[in-house]
Amino acid sequence: MAHMMTALHVSVVGLTVVFGALLLIAGMLSLLNRLPEAKTPQSKTGDAGDDIPEEIIVVLAAAAEAALGARVRIRRVRYSRPQSEQMWSEQGRITIMASHITRS
Repeated sequence: MAHMMTALHVSVVGLTVVFGALLLIAGMLSLLNRLPEAKTPQSKTGDAGDDIPEEIIVVLAAAAEAALGARVRIRRVRYSRPQSEQMWSEQGRITIMASHITRS
């Protein structure tokens, strides 16, 4: 019986800590949503018509600095245009056809 009470006590304390932390995070996020957004100047990035958000450029710069270990300045950002989804279906057909090859 003592083991059951200890297990119940540990479970209650654990759940209390987890839900308390979740409530704290939810409160902090709601406070951050109420902060006014800072006006940032529009940067000239990419080709004409490509509006890349400033947050994406900041994240790219931070990732490059973390990877290279030096200050980085992003001068140009372009979206990589992915090839069509036809590649996937073509590769699937090739795989199916290859499975039908009889081996001697």
